[in-house]
Order: sequence, then structure tokens, then C-alpha cells
Amino acid sequence: KRTPTSTTRKTTRGSTTTTKKGSTSSTTTKKKKVKPIGSHSKISTLKFEKHKKGNPFSTKTKRYKTKFGSDYEAGSVPCRIHHTTADMKLKWDCPLEQVMYNPVLITVTEGLLETNHPYVIVAPIAFKELVEAEGAQTRIVPILNRVVLALRKVLESGDKTTFNLGLTATQQLVTAVGPALVPHVNHLLIQIKRNIDRGFRKEIMETLNLIEECCGEEVTPKIKSKVPTYESILF
Repeated sequence: KRTPTSTTRKTTRGSTTTTKKGSTSSTTTKKKKVKPIGSHSKISTLKFEKHKKGNPFSTKTKRYKTKFGSDYEAGSVPCRIHHTTADMKLKWDCPLEQVMYNPVLITVTEGLLETNHPYVIVAPIAFKELVEAEGAQTRIVPILNRVVLALRKVLESGDKTTFNLGLTATQQLVTAVGPALVPHVNHLLIQIKRNIDRGFRKEIMETLNLIEECCGEEVTPKIKSKVPTYESILF
């Protein structure tokens, strides 16, 4: 006859003790304590914390602030945000020379009003790349009035971050189209003037200087009629 055996195995640290007697066994495991994650766990998200994020599990119908949001999700805006180890870039579905500026540039300009991620990141980058692309001037001028009207709404925004984006976009646009902006410039000057006392005086004066530099002396009377304190850089 075989006699019952007993087996004992011990280890001191992080040990497992096993005891067998007949058909009975018990196992006890000491687990090492895991230190709680500290504030460093937020490092990768700090860049986006100031922007609202959509809930990917929400069953509610998405509501977009502008047409840009819905068009971007539908793929009508031919670019996607591309994350790299250093920053974020846009990856276009086709060369910029093949992008249909009408309606893409108009939609992107409207998108400067967006405050949710990723639209708040994508729209300013897309606008900049479109207006700075090779041959952009000849493609923007035919739709310039519609672009300016969309940009005017951005400058009308009571949100300071959005208004600042509008100023930057105005600088990029006038650099691209030059004197072609003169017939439309009043739409922008009215909104710029209304914000001169909201802490943007320096940025506004830089924008007005650039408008005058790119458009020439023809635009100077228009600027001074809206901002009487403006000092011309041409005279």
C-alpha cells in the first residue's frame, strides 16, 4: 500500500506555499503591492486637456459647431490628423494642387470656429497649408468673397482663442492674395476694430501693418476709417 505523502514548498519573499495531504491542498500567494500612478500619467494628455473631447461610446447623434465637423467625419475634407513622436501633422489624401478649394477652403475657414478636438487642431493647420500651397492665389481669388465672409464670423467670436485664430488666418490670407483682398477688407476690419480693446492691440496692429504692406497704399484709407489711431507704415 502507498502511504499518503505530504509536500511542502516554501519561499521567503513573494513566496508560494503549497501543502498536499491526500486530496486536500491549499495555496497562499503573497502579491507585491503596486504603487499608485502619480500625476505623470497625465503627461500624454496635457496637450488636449483644454479642449473638449467627444465621447466615443455615446449613442447620441453628434452635433457639430460648423459644417467642418460633419464634413471632416464624412471624409469630405481630404485630410487626417497624423500623430508623430514630436508633434501632429496633417496627411492629405491627395497633393494640395489637386484639392478642390471650392468648397474645401471655405469649409476649413468655417472650421476655425470649432472648439472640440480634433477639429480645433485640424482646421487651423489645414487653412495654413491650403493658403500657403504653391499656386494658391489663383485658386483662392475666385472664391475670396466666401472665404472672407467665413473668416468674418471667426473674428466675430466672443472667444478669445478663436478670435486670435482669426487674426492669424487673416495674416496668412492677405499674404497669399495680396491686393486682391482690398475690395473685401472692410468685412474684416469692422470685426478687428471691435476687439482692439480686448487685450489684442499688439496683435491687431501687427495684422493691420501686414494688410497695408501686402495690399499697398490703396488700403490705407480703409484701415484709418475703421481704426483712426492707426499709424501707416507706408507714409
